Amino acid sequence: MSVKLERQINSALVAFETEIMKHPEVIDCWLMTGDNNYLLRVLTPGLKEYEIFLTGTLTKVPGIASIQSSVSLRRVKSSASGIVQRIPDPSARASLSAYQCRGASPLRQAAPP
Repeated sequence: MSVKLERQINSALVAFETEIMKHPEVIDCWLMTGDNNYLLRVLTPGLKEYEIFLTGTLTKVPGIASIQSSVSLRRVKSSASGIVQRIPDPSARASLSAYQCRGASPLRQAAPP
C-alpha cells in the first residue's frame, strides 16, 4: 500500500509515522522517494479485515492525500540475504563495473583497471 501525504514537511512526516506506529496491521513502513511518500506492508487475516483497516482506519489518518492499495496474489521469489556487489573485472573500464550477486557479503569496490 502506498501513501502520499498532503505536505512533505518534517512535522507531517513525524505525525504520520507516529500514527502508523499505533496500528499492528502495519508490519512494515518505509519512507520512499518518488511519487508516494510511504510504502506500507499491511497484514490482516482476510480481505474483509483489510477493507476495514483501509476504509475505517487508514483513510481517517490526518494529512494523507492519497492511498494506492494492491493485494499480492502469490510470492514468486524472496531473497532477503542476497545483495549486489562489485567484483573486479579486467575487461571493465573506468566507467564500467561488473556486478554479481553474492550471499550476504559486504559491498566492495571494483579494482581499478
